[in-house]
Amino acid sequence: MSKMLLLYSYPNKDVRKISQLCLEHNFECKKIPKGRFLQTIGTHIGLVGHETISERYEGDDLPEPVMVFSGIASGELDKICDLLGDLNISQGIKAIATSHNVSWTILDLYGELAREREEIEKTRY
Repeated sequence: MSKMLLLYSYPNKDVRKISQLCLEHNFECKKIPKGRFLQTIGTHIGLVGHETISERYEGDDLPEPVMVFSGIASGELDKICDLLGDLNISQGIKAIATSHNVSWTILDLYGELAREREEIEKTRY
């Protein structure tokens, strides 16, 4: 599996900077348009068995940007996140594509990550 970064709900000015950084570090970078939010994460990373559906998403954009990494080792993830921070790019919510979440849409994944963050914040106080 090739190294890939999927970007959801990112402004174009940030996408350009992120794309350049990915190019320099041999990552494929894909900005996923809102209309494709009903496709699975697996479809977006090109996994066999995850077929494109014709239905387009017409709802609201995500409340914040989301990055989904695929095919990346944890050390590389830390390095890329540090470099993004150096460029003053909002990293929003970050996730890694796993065998568990590749069949989810970004809407499902965002919902789960937002719930997890809420639970973590509850335990802090």
